[in-house]
Amino acid sequence: MSLKSLFSLSALMMAALIFAGPAMAIDEEGLIPIKSYEGKKEYSYWILNPEELVTCLGLGGDMLSLRQDIPRNEKKLADLKDKIKMLGAAIEKKRAQEKLDQADLDMINNAVKTFNQLNASHATLTTKYNGQVEKLNESLEIYNNKCAGKKFYQEDYNAMMKGRSN
Repeated sequence: MSLKSLFSLSALMMAALIFAGPAMAIDEEGLIPIKSYEGKKEYSYWILNPEELVTCLGLGGDMLSLRQDIPRNEKKLADLKDKIKMLGAAIEKKRAQEKLDQADLDMINNAVKTFNQLNASHATLTTKYNGQVEKLNESLEIYNNKCAGKKFYQEDYNAMMKGRSN
């Protein structure tokens, strides 16, 4: 990894800490800090102005958060699915018994209520998860189109960070 890439990585990691908590990992396609020449700056498609820099760093923070939440929710969904499957099998096994007394029926009814609650929780979490995946995909598309591989003036970044600390 080049010195330029390491500098880019450290600058974005600092920004990620400020905007989104833990540092995010970026690749060679991340933002690239540059210095102005004798204080003169020219902004272009390839050089982000301060407003665009804030937007890009914010998107990076959003994506970091989503990249942490999505796997946690995948695990929760898998755990819920396993519980639903096991409880459904237990209900069917109990229903298959030839003689059921009132206590058995009450137990089945309570298990069915729990089964239904787990299914409702799974449906709610699935909706949330799908929304997070969609949001991450949208953010990645915007980031890739507007931010990835672009340069920014280190002075703009420093001024932005100084403004945040005041």
